[in-house]
Amino acid sequence: MLGGRASLLEAARAGLDPVIPRALLPAGAERARSLASSLEGAVAAAGGMGVDAATREWFTTAAGENRLLGGDFAAWLEAERLPGAGDAVALGRGGLEEWLRRGEALGRSAEEVAASGAARLEEDAEALAAGCGRACPGLDTAAAWRRAPPRPAC
Repeated sequence: MLGGRASLLEAARAGLDPVIPRALLPAGAERARSLASSLEGAVAAAGGMGVDAATREWFTTAAGENRLLGGDFAAWLEAERLPGAGDAVALGRGGLEEWLRRGEALGRSAEEVAASGAARLEEDAEALAAGCGRACPGLDTAAAWRRAPPRPAC
């Protein structure tokens, strides 16, 4: 990503919807700036990890270029996209269906996606109840879950 960020950001410029919700733009601009700055910090920290001089120089140069590119992208968002930004954040039924078709490569309507999700939720609930029934016969799912020993965090 370090060496190809210019083309990545150009694709981002070309691929953004014509109207972006106003509420998202400041965070997007700040994220572009902070990501670029954090790369420079990571490169500086890597300097003491036995990285050879040529690699360190390449990373330092690439991180500096990324900082400039991130700043340019943030400035572009603020100058070019913020003035035309809309106030609506919700996709709406038509927007959701278009997002699902384009972004998720699904040819299903919002109702079909909701029905599929509800069916999967029901299957998961049934599987959980069956597992709890095997682990703690005679107890309902909630009681069996409360009785289960705590597991260490991953």
